[in-house]
Amino acid sequence: MDRNYFLDMYGLAAQDLIDLNINWIDLYNILQDYKKSIDICDARLMYVANVLRQHPKVHSVKTRVKDPKRLLQKLVRKTPDRREKYGENYNFNIQNYKDEITDIMGIRVIHLFKEDWEEI
Repeated sequence: MDRNYFLDMYGLAAQDLIDLNINWIDLYNILQDYKKSIDICDARLMYVANVLRQHPKVHSVKTRVKDPKRLLQKLVRKTPDRREKYGENYNFNIQNYKDEITDIMGIRVIHLFKEDWEEI
């Protein structure tokens, strides 16, 4: 894949990658890995959501899997923070991005009374 096409397609600024010393190939590899896991994440969320929907005190359930474009943008945005935490040579890669980005998938359960959350 062409570097400039990739950056444009995912809303990434070449200068940000240069300034942060991020290799676009690393981001591309993360993207390919993430795309393989989206269906698995979605299936897991649907299972949990369907279980929760059976509870009589649950009003509604919404799920979402992080958009690949937003994931890549977040990786670039969070790189300085992770370098401060782990050292200046830290970079996201296929082995660590799922551990570091904690909102890859999410579920929201709406219930009518705040005290119902414990039972749910």
